[in-house]
Amino acid sequence: MTLSGVLDFSYATISGNGTTADTKLNTVSSTGQTSAISSINLHAVEDLGGGLKGEMRYEIDPRANANGGAAFGRHQVFVGASGGFGAVKLGAPNAASLQAFLASSPLGTGIGSAFSLSDNSAVTVNTVRYSNSVRYDTPSFSGFGASVTHAPGNDDATKGGAAPAITNLGLTYSNGPLNVVFSSLQTSATGAQVAVATTATAIGTAAVDARVKGTFNYLAANYALGNAKVFVGYGDGDKSTTTGLDTKVSRVGASYTMGAVTLIGQYATTEIGTAAKRKTTGLRADYALSKRTAAYFGYEAYDSGAATANKTNIAAVGVRHAF
Repeated sequence: MTLSGVLDFSYATISGNGTTADTKLNTVSSTGQTSAISSINLHAVEDLGGGLKGEMRYEIDPRANANGGAAFGRHQVFVGASGGFGAVKLGAPNAASLQAFLASSPLGTGIGSAFSLSDNSAVTVNTVRYSNSVRYDTPSFSGFGASVTHAPGNDDATKGGAAPAITNLGLTYSNGPLNVVFSSLQTSATGAQVAVATTATAIGTAAVDARVKGTFNYLAANYALGNAKVFVGYGDGDKSTTTGLDTKVSRVGASYTMGAVTLIGQYATTEIGTAAKRKTTGLRADYALSKRTAAYFGYEAYDSGAATANKTNIAAVGVRHAF
């Protein structure tokens, strides 16, 4: 059994003409952090003999304890087995769509990444994991690998189901400085009605819509050039939102390390249906205090593309500790 994790908190300000009295903040919390989550991880691997291994992982979110919410089971929770056949995980393992997003984002899912304000409110590219799912990963062959995640969901309207069934196919290639990830996410239709947040920040009034069958394909790559690393990603979705709209997502970014300092920049766009293009610019500077602790400054500028009330800015100073 191993214990690991990360704690990440920041002092953040949220401003701009796209905010309201309720969303404009000055706060010490998880808002504006770099790792997007804080997590305490329990991970156990048992040698079963004959090349087989049993595995379990349970990730707890300590931020919820601090903020008064539910913490248990918020992140990955699974049991599994691995061997020459590959690996199988049952529970709520991370999906290939998250792998693809991270391969194209030098800012991870944290401040400036467009994960929260731009994409996550409607686009399936940012699906992290599914409850009650199974994932299979093939062995690696000359740098190539593949995976499939399936969650049966409950898309039978006659039984009151609102969760679509999903199938997420993933392909990966790693060779020295080059990493490429492709994700294809299929969601079934649901006859049940589900609540959908209509604002970019997922705060505000809700609409009622039925989920339609959708597909979202995303291709991501990154390449290391000495102390620098470049990132690109492009996604195209057919009825890939909860309201059945087509989507297009693109991002480009880079990072550069100079001793203890790492500088990161990223620009991302999201198009949902015929609405105006969403644009997110992210900047961050990390200063490594040790191998596990870093201080940082992060900035995110989000433009919803609307004629008015379109801009939201987040600035944060924080500390991240991994163990």
